[in-house]
Amino acid sequence: MRGESPVTKRRRRTILVVDDDAAILLAISDVLHAEGYPVITTRDGESALKIAERRRPSLILL
Repeated sequence: MRGESPVTKRRRRTILVVDDDAAILLAISDVLHAEGYPVITTRDGESALKIAERRRPSLILL
């Protein structure tokens, strides 16, 4: 039986990106999506905390 490829495993690891600048959010999320990561974006810390509690991302970029 073959294991999952690193790319397949990586695609399951969601990243939460937080920044108040929409252009930065778009640029970072575009790069991460292109690499196969599911991305959640938000523009403020309060909503980031709520999202992190609900969705449990593997990584949070501030």
